[in-house]
Amino acid sequence: MFRLISFLKNAVVYVLFAMVLMLLLDEKNVRDYYNLTHFGRQTSGVVTRQTCNVHMMLWYRFMVGSQAFTGGDFNEACHSLTAGQPISVYYLPQDPKMNISEDPLGRLENEYGFIILGTIMFSFLGAYWVRVAKRWLSRRRQPTASP
Repeated sequence: MFRLISFLKNAVVYVLFAMVLMLLLDEKNVRDYYNLTHFGRQTSGVVTRQTCNVHMMLWYRFMVGSQAFTGGDFNEACHSLTAGQPISVYYLPQDPKMNISEDPLGRLENEYGFIILGTIMFSFLGAYWVRVAKRWLSRRRQPTASP
């Protein structure tokens, strides 16, 4: 019973550590996509150029009130879009420079998946290395047999 409780305590520590690590690594994307999902506005923009062979990137411009803004973004529909075509743009009203050309909810869900998978991976990796370190330390502490 004691081993099970010890195992569960260690598992919780590994998972919490891994989750904090993943949130630190991905904090900006999660924050940006969360804000765009919950506080963002959708408008229509125009594709200005695309380089689909380089990271599926396209650039666009859009208007907020009477002010023009530009943006560049990864977009899965890059091959089907050419300069001059309309495109949906999602932006933050208080900071239109923060904008993307795809639905931010899909990207937020993707980031959550990344965090969950990373948490699982780092939890198992952490548990493995702790186990390796414990074995190594226990072998070093054992007295050597004298001839």
